[in-house]
Amino acid sequence: MKISKGVSCGIAAVVFGSAGLLLPSLANADTIFSNMTSDPFNTGHSWIVAGSSSSYGYNGWASPFTPTSDAAASQIDVAILMSSGTYLANVGLYGDSSGLPGTLISGLYPVTIPSGAASPESVTLSTPVALTGGSQYWVSVLPGAADTSGYWNQNPGLGNNVAFTGDGTTWGPSGFGNTAYPGEFDVLGTITPEPATLALLAVGGLGLLMRRRRKVES
Repeated sequence: MKISKGVSCGIAAVVFGSAGLLLPSLANADTIFSNMTSDPFNTGHSWIVAGSSSSYGYNGWASPFTPTSDAAASQIDVAILMSSGTYLANVGLYGDSSGLPGTLISGLYPVTIPSGAASPESVTLSTPVALTGGSQYWVSVLPGAADTSGYWNQNPGLGNNVAFTGDGTTWGPSGFGNTAYPGEFDVLGTITPEPATLALLAVGGLGLLMRRRRKVES
């Protein structure tokens, strides 16, 4: 049986319509990456996030992540809380440059730091950011004001690849060796379906159209 151009367009509509059903809203987005513990504010370890006029001097931190699949990031959650000064931090998403944060891809996004441990703070990216599976990226937490003093809670069960900045622009290794645990965060958005998944959708859409056509002809 010859398939007309009209049916081919219909197949495309079903395939892309089905794929659209897989795209979650932000409320039930895919978890692209997460190193959050079950109790992120009670790990006993944290990085000091502080502005230049605080007693600590300027302290900003970045933790790496590598998505396993291509994805579009739309939200970042970070486990941060306040100590003193202005209750504000800036969260950013960076590319990688030789194992350190490189180009700022999205941000910086201001977020109010809670005075007590409550729940991770969320920032919504201005536009979804395309991430490549297998490539390393960085999430940073920087002080939002000169007198800001707060904490980014760490996950002590993970590796030691953390970056530090003493001015908000120049990044280097943390200098803490094996105790440089990453700050707790997650990245949410939409994971791109694998080609095999799209092929299954196409086959399923074709089957539905053929079944509908047989019904119409009968």
